[in-house]
Amino acid sequence: MNKKDILSTLNGKRIFLTGATGFIGSHLLKRLIKENCEVHISIRENSSLKRIKDVIDNYACHILDLTDFNSTKNLIKKLKPEIIFHLAAYGVDYRQQDNTKRLMLILTLVLIYLNHILKTKELDLFILAHLWSMEIKIT
Repeated sequence: MNKKDILSTLNGKRIFLTGATGFIGSHLLKRLIKENCEVHISIRENSSLKRIKDVIDNYACHILDLTDFNSTKNLIKKLKPEIIFHLAAYGVDYRQQDNTKRLMLILTLVLIYLNHILKTKELDLFILAHLWSMEIKIT
């Protein structure tokens, strides 16, 4: 299957995308829009939309804390996505040890929640590309 065939399978699909405001997620969002997908994104309350403001009229935006199991479950139940791209991440600053602990908590909770939610839903595809950056101080 070539690239064109893969992309054509996205046409018209209902997509749920986490991490759409990040570098990779913003590019994926624009590609999904180009492929005529019905795209729903989740963002945190304080997310910057600077990378995706040029396509703001082409997707549905949902403010969501992915660590809130019930809210996440209810949104996925409501949207009934055919494909989920989970790219949400949490940046870590090595100077703040609590951030590293929070990163691990978020990674674990979100994966547990999504796994539980997806067990009961029909889904064509779930793509986990859990990317994050971590600064490490080398002395």
